[in-house]
Amino acid sequence: MKNLTQKRAFTLIELLVVIAIIAILAAILFPVFARARENARKTSCLSNMKQMGLGLMQYTQDYDERFPMSRSDQGPTYFGTFQNNALPWQMAIQPYVKSYQLFKCPSNSSTGSVSWSNVGNGDLIGRSYKANGSGDSNYRTAWGGVQPINSPGNGGGAALAQIKSASQLIVVGEDLGGNGDPEYYRPDAAGCASCFTLQNHLGMTNFLFADGHAKSLKPLATGQQLNMWNVDNSTAPGGVEGPAPTSLLNELAARQAKMN
Repeated sequence: MKNLTQKRAFTLIELLVVIAIIAILAAILFPVFARARENARKTSCLSNMKQMGLGLMQYTQDYDERFPMSRSDQGPTYFGTFQNNALPWQMAIQPYVKSYQLFKCPSNSSTGSVSWSNVGNGDLIGRSYKANGSGDSNYRTAWGGVQPINSPGNGGGAALAQIKSASQLIVVGEDLGGNGDPEYYRPDAAGCASCFTLQNHLGMTNFLFADGHAKSLKPLATGQQLNMWNVDNSTAPGGVEGPAPTSLLNELAARQAKMN
C-alpha cells in the first residue's frame, strides 16, 4: 500500500508573516493609489475650467468683448425663481457650455449640500467654482485693483481692453462651496472670513485665466511675483505691475499652509 502524502499546513508564524507582508504592501500602495485618484480628479477639474473658459470667450464675443457680471440685478421677470433677483455668472454662460455638471469639481464633497442662499434653484448649479470679482471699493483695495467679473453696481464685467495681460489674470478659481455666496471671492481683509476658500489638490488649486487656459498653482504663486487677481496685475488700485498687496498675500499664505 502506498503511503498517502500529507499536506503540510501553514504554521501560525508563517501566516503572521504573510499578513505582515500584505499590510506593508497596503501601507505603501494605498497612498500611491490615493494620489493617483486625486490627480485624476484634478485633471477632470481642469477640464471643467477649460470648458468654462471657452464659454466665457464665446460670451465676450457676443457681448461687446466684456466678461459677464458676477450676478445680475435684473428682476424675476427675466430670471424666474432666482432669489434676490440675482442671476449668477454660471447661468450667463450656460447657453455656451450647456452643462450644470460642469460646475462640480469631483474633489469637492460640498457640492451636494444646501443650495446657495441667494439662488432659488441653486441646486442645479455646482458650487465648486467662484468668479474673481466683486468691485466694491474696499475689495479693490484688498485685491490691489479692479477684478474682472463684478456685480452690476460695482462696474459689471471688465472689458477685454481693460486687461493688461489676459494670460496672467485669474477669472475663475476653485472654492470649497460652503459659504452660501456663489459668485465671487472676498478676502478676509474686506470683512468676510469664510468667503475666500480654495480647493486642495495635493497642495495645489486650479485657476482659469482670462485667455481661456487653466492651470494648477500653489495659492502664493498667484501673488508673490505678480498680482494675478486684478486687471492691471497691480499692487494698489491704479498702480503699476507688482506683487499682491500684503493683506492678500497673507490670505494666500494662510490657504496654502492649510494645503500642506
